Amino acid sequence: MPENPSPEQLEKALRGRLARLAAVPVDTSNLERRLRAVLADADQAPAPNRWHLPRAWRSLTAVAAAILIAATVGLVFINLGNTSVLAGPQDMARLYAQATQAEAMMTTVTSVAQANRVLAGQWHDLPQIPNSNTAQLHACCIHDFMDSKVACLILRDGQTPLTMVVGRAREFRPAAGRVVVRDGRKFTLHEVNGLRMAMMQRDDRFVCLMGEVSEERLLELAEGLKF
Repeated sequence: MPENPSPEQLEKALRGRLARLAAVPVDTSNLERRLRAVLADADQAPAPNRWHLPRAWRSLTAVAAAILIAATVGLVFINLGNTSVLAGPQDMARLYAQATQAEAMMTTVTSVAQANRVLAGQWHDLPQIPNSNTAQLHACCIHDFMDSKVACLILRDGQTPLTMVVGRAREFRPAAGRVVVRDGRKFTLHEVNGLRMAMMQRDDRFVCLMGEVSEERLLELAEGLKF
């Protein structure tokens, strides 16, 4: 081949070289045997497990799973233990109507101390009735309400009847409504057909004060409750 071959001469030389290589016999039996041996070993080997973890990691995983299960079970029991129900305005309005209509059958009382004594005889773990300095107490009773007990009290603001419902905070909670804060106390307000109600939770007690009075007057009466 010339010292400085042209591209055409190089191409011709390459073709000739490939032609001669193609004519040389090649023994592929050895290659075939090696390939068959590799494939057989692959078939007999266990399938690779990309998630295989060392024993220490497997132990940690088991502990984490146990913690997760315990936390889940704990949340279930917490939710089961939280038996408080929403005191809806419609439900409270019905209770107000029942209480005012049944006033004649209630026990007549003139003070909160007297009401606490009377009701404690019917309800051994009665939540203490808050005292009102702005409305006069007239009657009281124990009422079954939403599968729980509540104390119902009839008060009067002048000639206007009011109903105060007292229950356990763990059994009742105010339904969502308009929230007003007065003197650090939070009141949830509702209205049903002119009947206004102020719900609150204080210590272990749920209290709802209801009456057909103005919102401002109802808040004044609610603020006047002494726990």
